[in-house]
Order: sequence, then structure tokens, then C-alpha cells
Amino acid sequence: MNQNSVFNELAKTLVVCLHCSENGQVRYVTPNISELLELKPEKLIGKNVFSLVPEAYRQKIKNICRKIQEEKSSFGFNMTWMEGDKKEKMISLHISYESSIGFFCVVMPLNEHDEFRDKERTKMEVMKNMLGSMVDFVFLLDKDGLISDFQEKENVLHNSSLYDAFKAGTNLTDAGFPLKVEQLFTDAINKIKLQGVAQQIQYEIEAFGGVLYYQAKLSPIYSRNDELEYITVVSRDITSLVKSEQKQKELVKYYHTILDNFPTLIWRANKNKKIDYINKTLLNFTGRTFEMDRGDGWLQAVHPEDRKRVMSEFVRKFDSQKPFFQEYRIIHNSGKYRWVKDFMEPHFDFKGQFTGYIGNCVDIDDIRLTQKLLQDSEFRFRELFDNVPDIVFRTDGIGIIRKINKAATEILGYTSLDGKLIWTLFIPSERRVVYKMLEKITADGGKSFIFETKAFDLNSNVKHLQVKGFINYGKNHDVAEIYGIARDITLQKMLEKSLMKTSIASEERERKRIAGEIHDGIGPLLSGLKMYLQQQNLEENMKERQLKTLHYCRQLIDEAISQTRSIANNLTPGILNDFGLQKALVSHVEKINAIGKFKVNL
Repeated sequence: MNQNSVFNELAKTLVVCLHCSENGQVRYVTPNISELLELKPEKLIGKNVFSLVPEAYRQKIKNICRKIQEEKSSFGFNMTWMEGDKKEKMISLHISYESSIGFFCVVMPLNEHDEFRDKERTKMEVMKNMLGSMVDFVFLLDKDGLISDFQEKENVLHNSSLYDAFKAGTNLTDAGFPLKVEQLFTDAINKIKLQGVAQQIQYEIEAFGGVLYYQAKLSPIYSRNDELEYITVVSRDITSLVKSEQKQKELVKYYHTILDNFPTLIWRANKNKKIDYINKTLLNFTGRTFEMDRGDGWLQAVHPEDRKRVMSEFVRKFDSQKPFFQEYRIIHNSGKYRWVKDFMEPHFDFKGQFTGYIGNCVDIDDIRLTQKLLQDSEFRFRELFDNVPDIVFRTDGIGIIRKINKAATEILGYTSLDGKLIWTLFIPSERRVVYKMLEKITADGGKSFIFETKAFDLNSNVKHLQVKGFINYGKNHDVAEIYGIARDITLQKMLEKSLMKTSIASEERERKRIAGEIHDGIGPLLSGLKMYLQQQNLEENMKERQLKTLHYCRQLIDEAISQTRSIANNLTPGILNDFGLQKALVSHVEKINAIGKFKVNL
């Protein structure tokens, strides 16, 4: 039954419904108010409801309205209404309040005449219909907590003997409620008696192999003498809600267990930028407690030099509700500070409302140290690269220079060689030789090479270079890069040439000296000795053995002269070069005559 049909049914009875705003301004009233209170409904709309109340009850009703507005509850009481003919009429009022609606008041007559009883029965039927359309289980307790009445319909207890259990005068325990639940109802009724306002409780019942959870609202009903007479109980099955909450709590606990034992450092900040969760891994990492780091305490774990920067960036980026990260140092349980990289992700609830950030810190201290070592190594390499006296270069696969050090400027005179073909630096006669040599190496899959070549400097002077290097191949075995070192050996080549000239000159001098010794010294002596041994008188009176010896000596002298002549032919005698053939012959004859056995004349 919808609201309009309910009001239409009420309009046929003497049950008057009145709807007012928070400040008491009448917004709606059922037309039957004219029959019950002799007031015209069209003249009530927009008026303050308190101006209609008899002065004797005005302040009381204001206080009641203020109280139920604060507590968002309801309240019922009886009062005397003075009609136009000064005739008193007893009426019952029930006022309730909802912040989204305002005040809702139900006014009913308290009259024992038959005509009013009929109307009251009609009213009760309407109320029962309204209750029947509710999914909640509704029953009535007296002031002592005994069952007075209940709404007969299929209810959340699913009890087939409900009518017998809930008969009037039965206590809650006999009706099937556990003793501890009955005690909850008793405590709530006692609070109603003391405070005069509705109470709300939550209880559970074991049934059907499980536990059912209920939430009950107990609202007081007062007699015409303002004495507590009944308590209406509206009990709602919240089993699915409770189990859903329990499951959610179990899930939260489960995920907290996972997060607590996750190997990375995890934290969470609420929408007020305050830390409200830190996993055990992070606490173990820092050696601090959650109580120390909750709220803004986490900043004390950050390195003093990083705190201002980290907090400023955290506040600035937080309101953007977008992912961001920071790198900073936090205390380690060893007492030292370590670098971490903190990845921060915004978090939203199931309604899409921003709830804060979740952070995931990664220990990057070793990475930072490695980066520092790499930077230092790169700096040292750069220093070595730029200051080594040899040309260090890198080209791509076709020979275009991509990197070359300062030595190239000092040796070749060019200010910049980046982007140039390295082959163009070689003299034309060398280019094809070098290219062919490298082509053969790459065809054989070779990786290293060494060769000597010549290159032009900026002033077209020839520089001798010794080039060593290696080849880096790509995925398809094509040449990707060539790395090399070219050493300037121009001075070395000049020294080698000078040494060659010096060596040749020394050899020539030595040759002249030896030739002179042979020609001017040994040659004449051998010639004189041969002439001596050729004398005929030497054979006289010699025996056969002596003659053989003499002949053998003559053969040796001939062989010695032949060998000497051969050497002399290869080594020009110094006297022949210096003074000519005549002087050489004279010198030779003089040495023969010096023997003294015979004399040669020219």
C-alpha cells in the first residue's frame, strides 16, 4: 500500500495525519481534521502548528518536538482538546521526526461511543494493513515486557507455532527468545522508563542450523495519563547485513595478513593525510612502532635533510588524487639511513569517493650505491677517454663516427669529427686496402683487427697510424658498431727510417773496412805465399811424402786465394774506391815484394 492510498483510507476515518516542517509550519493535513477538531484544512496550510495547540499544552509539545528532533525518535501522549462549543474532547497524539521529512503527527480521538469504536476499528485495520506491508516483524509488549499483541503475518522467525508462542501475557523466553535476549529487551524497557525515548537493540538467535541476527527498535506508547502503557517492537532481520559485515571484516583481516607479510614496505594515509596503517615489513625495516609513526609521526623516520622536501611534495600531490612517487631516505633498524622509492596510489571506496593514498616503498639503497659507483666509473672513464694520448673512437656499422675523444683534435687537428665517415680520413691509396681488410674480417666472422695506415691531418700532412679494435655484430650478423684505438706512430716511422739510414751507413763503413783488410792485407800475403810455393827449387831433394804435402799446400793456397778473390769481388776495397785501380795494384805488388823471396815490377 503506497502513501497516498494510506492517507485516503485515513481520511475516511477520524485518524488525522499532519505533516509539518522542522520549524512547525503545516505542509499537509488530511481533510478529516474538520470532523475531528472542527478546523478547516485549507486554512491550516502554511500556519505554525503550535498556534493551534491549547496554551496549556503548547510548551509541553514544543519540548517534546525538540527532544524527538534531537534524538530522531517518536513520542505518543494524550491531551484534552477544547472544541468550538467549549466541549472537551480527549485525543491521542503520536509525533515522529525524520530529518529528510520533518515532523509527522497522527491525531486520534479517545471516545468510547460506538460510532468512534467503529472508526477506531477501521483505523486499526488500516494500521494493520500498513504493518502488513512491512517486511519487519512487529509486536507489542506491555510495560513489564510481556507480549501483548503481534502482527499476524509470515515473519522473519519462520515459526509455524508463532500464534501460540506470542499469545498475550507470555514472556519473551517462553515465546522462544533466549534468556540473554530477553535481558536485552528488559534493559531497553528500563531505559525507556527512565529516559522516555525509544531504544534500539541488536540480538541474535540460533535457528535452522545457524545464527540469525536482528535489530529491534522499541518505541513507548503512553496512556492518557502520560504513563507508559505499551512498547511497540519493530524487529528487522539483519542476518545478511551482519554476515556481509563479518565477511568484509574477515576479508580485511585476510588482506591485512597478506599486506603485513608482504615483502615490500606498505603504508596507508587517510583523506586527512594522516597515516593509519603500516605493515609489519615496514615496521621491521625501520625498527619503529606503529604508535610512533601513526598520524604525522612517520616524518621522524625520514632523514632530516629530506623531511621538508618530502612533506612539501606529499601535501602538494596528495590533493591531486593522482599517482606519484618520491625518493628519500628513511631510518633502518641498523641505525643507518637507506634510500627508498615510494610509489603512492590514490584509493577510492566502492562509491568512488576518495579515501586517501596507499604507498609501496621499495628499498633502492643498493641501486643508488650502484648508480653512484657507475657515475664515478663513468667519470673516471670519461677522464681516461678524454685524456688518453691515443685516438679512441666508435663508429656505426657503415663507419660513421659516433664518438671520438680529444686526442683526435690534437693528432689530426680537426675540431669535430662526429658524423664523418672514418674512411675519408685515410689517404686515398689506403682507403680501399683498409676497407677490403675489414670486409674480409667481417666475412669470416672475425671480431678483432690490427693494421697500420696513413691519414691526412687538417693541414694535409700524412700521419702514420696503428689501429687496433673490435667489431660488434647485430642480431642478423651485420656490423652494428666498430670500436677502435688509433695510435700516432709517425715519429716512430721517422725514427725507423733514420735508424735504417744509420744502419746502412754503418754497414757500408764496416764493409769498406773488411774489404780493405782483405784486399790490402790478406790478398798480397796469399799471393806472395803462392809464388813462394810455386818455386821449382822447392821440390828438389824432397821425398814423395813431402812432395804431396807441398802440392796440398799449393791447393790450399789456391783455394784461399779463390775465396779471398770472391770476397774481394763482393766487398770493394777502400783503396780501390778511394784511389783507383792503379794505386790498388801498386799497393798489392808492394806487399808481395815485402815477402823478400822474389820481386815483382810494374
